[in-house]
Amino acid sequence: MMKKIQCPICGTELKTTVTTSKRGKHAIGVSCPQDGRHFRGFINHVPYVQGVIQRATEAAIAEGQ
Repeated sequence: MMKKIQCPICGTELKTTVTTSKRGKHAIGVSCPQDGRHFRGFINHVPYVQGVIQRATEAAIAEGQ
């Protein structure tokens, strides 16, 4: 089971999204849904991001079958 990460300011569960830079590189964005100024960050490690996207794609395909 994956542990939920909470905003260090308000305690709301942080939101994650896959983002794409202007150069076409993918990243995982992490932010507070209540107020983006509380916490906002990006994970840019290419092998990790590619793995997350691949696992999410495979799970979506498996769910659709």
